[in-house]
Amino acid sequence: MPAVIILGGHRTGTSVTTQIVAALGFPAAPSPQRLLRPRPGREADNPDGYFEDAAFVSLHRRMLTELRPRGWTNPRRDEPVIARLRPQYVDLVRERAREDNWSLKDPRLCLLADVLLDVLEECAVEFRVVTVKRGPE
Repeated sequence: MPAVIILGGHRTGTSVTTQIVAALGFPAAPSPQRLLRPRPGREADNPDGYFEDAAFVSLHRRMLTELRPRGWTNPRRDEPVIARLRPQYVDLVRERAREDNWSLKDPRLCLLADVLLDVLEECAVEFRVVTVKRGPE
């Protein structure tokens, strides 16, 4: 039931942090098959993987309007979509909360942390937050 939420921006070290948290007994997904896979040609970005639950990433992407052509560099919250997807989000959190320990990481949580924390509270999930920050240099 306890969850570790890893918060940090894109390319700040959240993947390696989540890898360590997972090794300590807080898996990033209920099965290895549900971990987000790198896009072809992008494997070098994170050779050990992203350690992101693909089901959560999919919902997070839908909750944000990722403006094209800049995509991830300029996402915005889509409040009506967030409200519509909230029941699915609750179901996903409840599914993960059945595990003894678990973790969740997605850089999009920098924009959606309030939604997640509200759902965790609603579902009575005990959690801790780890923040990751790495300077641009």
